[in-house]
Amino acid sequence: MPKTIEQVVRLAAPPDVVYRTYLDPRRHLAACGWGERAKITKKVGGWMQIDTEIWGRFLHLTPGRLIVQTWRGRGWSKRDESMLVLALERAKGGTLLRMTHVNVPDKHARGIRTGWQYYYWKPWRAYFRRLKRK
Repeated sequence: MPKTIEQVVRLAAPPDVVYRTYLDPRRHLAACGWGERAKITKKVGGWMQIDTEIWGRFLHLTPGRLIVQTWRGRGWSKRDESMLVLALERAKGGTLLRMTHVNVPDKHARGIRTGWQYYYWKPWRAYFRRLKRK
């Protein structure tokens, strides 16, 4: 049975900076601290691919506020496809990011849940703290 993963994270940057970082290949890789290649076409219908690990298509973009995309991970079957929603709101000291990842295949849910923390939220917090100090 597919799973839904919900996570909330605070980041020390305004929503428009977080939004632009996610959609900019160079900044995306710098914030994550992993991956060698990112291809991101930042428009509705555009594609995102990080190495051969993650790929998806943008379904809705509201600058500085909302990113909705399909999302697939390496090793997923061809018929497995989830939907990722990143909702950004201004909060004291930066951004409150609400992530909802829907229809994650059961056999991948545990790895995806911890992967968001390890590969995104922890390094993104550090990245935006470093930017704030500059």
